[in-house]
Amino acid sequence: MCIKYVEANIPEGYQLHVHHYHQGNSSRRFRQGKEYMTEAWITDQHEATVASGVSYCSSKDNPRRSIGRQIAVGRALQHFIDREGHFYSPHFGA
Repeated sequence: MCIKYVEANIPEGYQLHVHHYHQGNSSRRFRQGKEYMTEAWITDQHEATVASGVSYCSSKDNPRRSIGRQIAVGRALQHFIDREGHFYSPHFGA
């Protein structure tokens, strides 16, 4: 699924944040021993985190931010749906 459509499913009033971690900006311990890690989290209007998702790049993979972002955002969205109990989609119907 295209990442633009996944990100479009974040309901109004919530905000998506994504950060990529690697050797230059984090420790290997923080990244759970992996070379690359992407974290996505959804915050409400009060900046409180309501859901999050993480992806790790396997040592067998070539790092691609777009893939890490897609996986982490998808996991955050699934966590949000499981926690909040609703799904909003302007592209596929509510």
